[in-house]
Amino acid sequence: MTDALSQQALSNLIGSIYDCALNPALWEQTLNGMRGALDCQEAAIRLSDLRSGSFLIYKSVGTETRWEKEHPKHLAETHGYIEGVLSSPRAFDVPHVLSRHVSKEFIAASRYVQGFMLPQGIVDKMI
Repeated sequence: MTDALSQQALSNLIGSIYDCALNPALWEQTLNGMRGALDCQEAAIRLSDLRSGSFLIYKSVGTETRWEKEHPKHLAETHGYIEGVLSSPRAFDVPHVLSRHVSKEFIAASRYVQGFMLPQGIVDKMI
């Protein structure tokens, strides 16, 4: 992305996200709008139930089918990590960005990062 998002474009995206709360069928259209606005290859929204270890919402666009099938294999690791992040005092004040908040050692040892993210060219993630 070379230019900042205009206030109108950002407002439209935010409105689209709110519309999805009323009509979940709009997620694909909204995620495609986010991809375009942010010049991304993929966009996804995932809402996890950490108690049951499952997804309540799982929508993505631009992701190859084989990676969609691979993602659930990493739920135990990712959900365990998310639980740790959420238990930190700053969990709700600061977006958690992998490249900013995670050690290189953790990234090197993570089966999720090494076997799922990096093979797809995903170099960062925010939760």
